[in-house]
Amino acid sequence: MSEEASKGFQEAQQDQINRNQARNIWYHVQQARGHVASVRWPFELFQNALDAGPRLGRQSIGISVRRSESALVFQHDGAPFTYDDLAALLSGGSSKELESADTTGRFGTGYLVTHVLSERVRLIGLLQVGNKTEQFDLDLDRSGDEAAILHNIELCSASIAAAEAVPDIEKAQSATFEYPVQDAGPIDTGIAALQQALPYIYATRPRLGQVVIEMEAGNQEVWIPGQLTSVAIDGGWLEYRSLVVEKQGITLPELRICKFMTNQEAASSALVLLERTEQGWRVISPGEDAPRVYREYPLSGSDFLTINLIIDGKFDPDEQRRAPQMTDHGKGLIVDALAAGVQVVKYAFDQNWENAHWIARVSQPLAAFNPADASEKQWWAEQLKVFAQALASL
Repeated sequence: MSEEASKGFQEAQQDQINRNQARNIWYHVQQARGHVASVRWPFELFQNALDAGPRLGRQSIGISVRRSESALVFQHDGAPFTYDDLAALLSGGSSKELESADTTGRFGTGYLVTHVLSERVRLIGLLQVGNKTEQFDLDLDRSGDEAAILHNIELCSASIAAAEAVPDIEKAQSATFEYPVQDAGPIDTGIAALQQALPYIYATRPRLGQVVIEMEAGNQEVWIPGQLTSVAIDGGWLEYRSLVVEKQGITLPELRICKFMTNQEAASSALVLLERTEQGWRVISPGEDAPRVYREYPLSGSDFLTINLIIDGKFDPDEQRRAPQMTDHGKGLIVDALAAGVQVVKYAFDQNWENAHWIARVSQPLAAFNPADASEKQWWAEQLKVFAQALASL
C-alpha cells in the first residue's frame, strides 16, 4: 500500500471510530430514561469517584450531592482524572481493566445513564499531567444527533487542550458535575435510593469518606464514617465501622454497619445495620422494597428476596445493574453469603442485639431475577430453605 493510500485509510478508519463512538453515546443517552436510570444515576457517579481512588497521602474520598432550584451538583475529592479517564468519558467507553477486581467500571456506558438528569452537563475537573495538575472545564452536550455529539467531542477535546495549571490542589475538588434541573422526578428518586443504600455502601466501599447530601438550602445531612475494624469471630470474620449522621445540625444516634464473611478472603458477605440505644445495639431492617443484593451498589431487581440481610458479592451484573449473572460462580457467591448470614444471627443473639430475631426472617420467594425462569425461582427456594434449616439448628 502506498503512503498516500495508507494515510487515506487511517483517516477513514479514525473517522469511522469517532462516528461509532458518537452513535454509541446517542443510543445509551436515549436509553437513559425511566425508573431504572433514575435509581442508578447516584451509584454511577459514586462508582466513578471511588474507582479513582483517594489522592496521594489520603485514605478516603469525600463526596457531596447538592441540589438547588437550577442544578444538581455532584463533587468528589478523589484522585485527579487520567488521560484514559477523559478519553473514556468523551468516547462513552471505559477506562477500567477488563478483569479488575477492584473497580466495576469508570466512565463506561454506565456513566451515560446520569444523563437522565440532563442531556447536558458541565464538568470542571483536575487532570494529572506528569507531576503537575491542570484544571479543565467541559460542556458535555449529548442533546443532539450523532453529528452534534461528534462535534461536541471535538469541542471538549479543544477545551482539554486549553486546561490550565493548578499550583495547589489541596482545597480543590477533583471533579464537579453540574446538571441543569430539567425534571425533579429523577433527582428525587435517585436521592431517595442513595439515602437508603448509603450505610451499606460504607461496608462495600471502605474508602468512602464523608458524604454530604443537600436537597435545598438548610436541608442537609452529613455522613461521617469511623475507622474500619476487623475481627475474627466463631466460624467467620467480621468487619464493622461506625457512622455518625448529622441532619440540620442535629447528630442522630450512632449507626454501625457490619459485614460478615465466612472467612477473611471471602468474595461475598452478609451485611446488617445497627443503631445505638441506651441498652446497646438495635438491628435496623432494610425497607420492604429495598434491594437485597449488592455488587458494591444495589442491584435494583433484588427486592423480591424475603430476608432482612443484604447480600454483597463480586457478582457480574447485567448492564442495567438489575441482576447478577446467575452462573455457577454467581450462585456460589450467594450460597457463601447466606452461610455468613447464619453467623450473623448467631452473633446477634450472643451480643444481645435488640430485634436480633428479625435477622432470622426468611420465607419462600414469590419471584426471581428472571420471572420467566421457573428453575431460578426453584433454586432460590432451595437455598432459602437451607438457610432456614441452618437458622433452626441454632
